[in-house]
Amino acid sequence: MFKGSSPESIGRAARLRVLRLERNAFERLPVFLAPQRLDTMCVDSNRLEFGSLEANIGHRCFAM
Repeated sequence: MFKGSSPESIGRAARLRVLRLERNAFERLPVFLAPQRLDTMCVDSNRLEFGSLEANIGHRCFAM
């Protein structure tokens, strides 16, 4: 189980296709700036702050 914040660098990963961070204790996600290739982002079962969810909710790949 990982805790705290996920690394900021994953928000800039231009070639990232799938991101699975479910079932951890993350509190914050970075703002995803390069989601054009990101097809799947699963972040359920974490302790995420509303602000980090709200910043990314517009991406088509976002799932909770």
